[in-house]
Amino acid sequence: MPGVTATLAEALPLLRPALPPVLVGEVPYERISRLARVLGPTWWGGFEVELNAAAAGSDRVDFHQGATGPADIPLMLDAPVTRLNPGDRQVWERFARLGGTWSDARSTLHRAIARLGLEFDLNDPAVRAPIPAVFWSFTEAGDDPGSGTDRFALSARIHGMLTPDRNPARLHDQLSICRDALPAEAELVHAGTMISRDRSGLRVNIWGLAPAGIEGVLDRCGAPPLAAPLLDCLRPLQDQLDSMILALDLTARGPVVNGLECLPRPEPGGGLDWPSLIGNLVESGLCDRQKGAALLLWPGRTAPSPGAAAWPTPLMIASLLGEPREFSFFRRRLNHIKLSLREADTISCKAYLEFYHERVAVDPAPAASGSSPASR
Repeated sequence: MPGVTATLAEALPLLRPALPPVLVGEVPYERISRLARVLGPTWWGGFEVELNAAAAGSDRVDFHQGATGPADIPLMLDAPVTRLNPGDRQVWERFARLGGTWSDARSTLHRAIARLGLEFDLNDPAVRAPIPAVFWSFTEAGDDPGSGTDRFALSARIHGMLTPDRNPARLHDQLSICRDALPAEAELVHAGTMISRDRSGLRVNIWGLAPAGIEGVLDRCGAPPLAAPLLDCLRPLQDQLDSMILALDLTARGPVVNGLECLPRPEPGGGLDWPSLIGNLVESGLCDRQKGAALLLWPGRTAPSPGAAAWPTPLMIASLLGEPREFSFFRRRLNHIKLSLREADTISCKAYLEFYHERVAVDPAPAASGSSPASR
């Protein structure tokens, strides 16, 4: 908004009360705050939190920021982060071209892509703003190969826009094999280009696979089978899982499993049964007990309130210019739990915490019976 200087850092003090130190310690929180001070004011993001109690890197928290629509792209590109490291200029130029194509209402990407996200790996304290990985989520309209919206082909196209210097031929072959290996009920829902990781290629996230069907998909894709430690930790979780998302990295050496993203079963009254899933992870030793308890307190709303941190300036201005009965708040939700294999055959268990801004119209209270403005 003209005349207003704002960054994503304005949201963090509001969210901090729901992120106790057992989940996000002071050191990683300060590192995220430093990064957020150079990111544009787009109000969707998240935290990638290690749940293991004593695993190496268990205090590390990575940060995500995203665009929920093409209108957010200029805010992201005008942020200081795009000018901090001259060596990163080419990365941001490529992201700008992707954003420009997404913004074009005539383009296939405009119809097919719902969100673009950036993932910052904060594993080096000396680097204020690392090169982000770029992820994209597809709309719920589904595939329509006849109109050019095949998700695998589009992912190859986006990957080529972001990494034109990498050989695409083997990637196209892997994507074709992966698409043909999926059962009818499975689909590609997210994909990402790990620009900051030289040895990683394109990541594809396949939704709709029952745990028992994953081995068959991997075999048909030509990927190595799930490692024994992953299979062992899946068995006691079977009753708590609704479905799984298989994260595959398509690399120069072939497809490899990056991890398994887990979602709990729906509860009879609505919502997802996070308590049962997290409780099982705690009992199996994959999740620290205190972290599990804190994790269950994350879902909810953060709204303007007396004594709380100041509401972000752009959101205050938008509220003043908006409808008088609109209610502004940040929605906090658990996105998924991810299980992956570390070196030395140990399991990493991570939670992905998400927040995003919403504005909801509140209906006025109904007039009392027998009373109306005309009769008073």
